[in-house]
Amino acid sequence: MVLCPECDQRVVLRRPKLGQHVVCQECGTELVVVNMKPLELDWADYEDEDWDDDWADEDWDGEE
Repeated sequence: MVLCPECDQRVVLRRPKLGQHVVCQECGTELVVVNMKPLELDWADYEDEDWDDDWADEDWDGEE
């Protein structure tokens, strides 16, 4: 058992693996297993993902 760092609710992982991505069922936060002993979750970091490059600043007009 481990707690979500966002909402402090219990996150159940049956067979956790280092680097495994999970979603908190309570708050929907995307998390990653960062330590096995003790079991620890942290917020998933997607800064290095390619999707970030799909949005150029000039494509954003700032209006909603």
